[in-house]
Amino acid sequence: MSKISLPLRVLFAALPWLLAPSLALAQGDPHPGATKAAAAPATESTGTLAGLPNGSDGTAFQALLDASTDDKTATAVVGWKNGTSVYSLTFKGPLNAKTKEAVPISLDGLNNGASLAFAANRLFWSGPDAADRAEFKLLCAKHFPGAACNYEDMPPGADRRRMAELLHLNDVPMYLGASGSVSVVTYKFLDGTDLKAGSDTKTDFTLSAQAGYFTPALGFLIGTVGYQQISAVGADAVSLCRPLPGTDATTCANAVLKPPTESRGGLVTLQMRRKLRGDVAVAPTVQQEFGKDENVTAVLIPVYFLKDAKGTPIGGVRGGWRSDTNAVTISLFVGAAFGLMP
Repeated sequence: MSKISLPLRVLFAALPWLLAPSLALAQGDPHPGATKAAAAPATESTGTLAGLPNGSDGTAFQALLDASTDDKTATAVVGWKNGTSVYSLTFKGPLNAKTKEAVPISLDGLNNGASLAFAANRLFWSGPDAADRAEFKLLCAKHFPGAACNYEDMPPGADRRRMAELLHLNDVPMYLGASGSVSVVTYKFLDGTDLKAGSDTKTDFTLSAQAGYFTPALGFLIGTVGYQQISAVGADAVSLCRPLPGTDATTCANAVLKPPTESRGGLVTLQMRRKLRGDVAVAPTVQQEFGKDENVTAVLIPVYFLKDAKGTPIGGVRGGWRSDTNAVTISLFVGAAFGLMP
């Protein structure tokens, strides 16, 4: 396997740190035991709690390049953020076995087997600004002169309540997002009674919009509405044998005997994302698919407890059910790191 990876991602890496104390915060003066994750050293700006080292005006540009000869694909991701807004473009295309190059898009558009995806998200959380950080430092110097500024160790009173306001611990995070993708796929098949070779190029696409709202009792509640057009192989490939011209022998090859299928429909999804005690997290999801021929309801319940080297949940046990097959599945999975926002 030959793999080149420069893992650079546009993330609000500190968002779970921000939301963890909010799970147990009450109105007024929070209890010290519920706000351990909000503690910040005196030398650290409070903007870090929001994942914004320089406050909400921070900007960044990052990229990801990934090529795999085993998967025969190449991926390029360009992402940038402006304050609490995050954007990304993802290009993916087949890797040429001879030149080791991939050209997912050209002046003629997307090439066969290539895809383009975009995502835009905005977190509605004000975060500490310059004035908040300046007042935060004054309160730290008052209560913890020459020592680390630990919010949970502050005595109850007006200064503690003011510190909670400066850290925006009682704010309710919300976000809006939109995403979409388009891909071009060419299907080859044999058609008709004479099994004449044919091909059909399909353009698949998805569009979706998301809204998320955080509640202390449930975590992040996320609603998604979308529309998609998806194509698929018309049938499983079968072994087809034919006479070899000029000989008594035959030659066999796998072939698809039907043209591709195409389906369109809407999707409505409701998901809850929450971290439980320790390193356990859940993301139960209910999805309703509105198709041309039938409506399908699916339920998915992943429970994260497997961690990567950094201690982030990346896998666990997943249960699922679909109304069209009425089948229940339980499996182990390992995937992307869990986050309170998708």
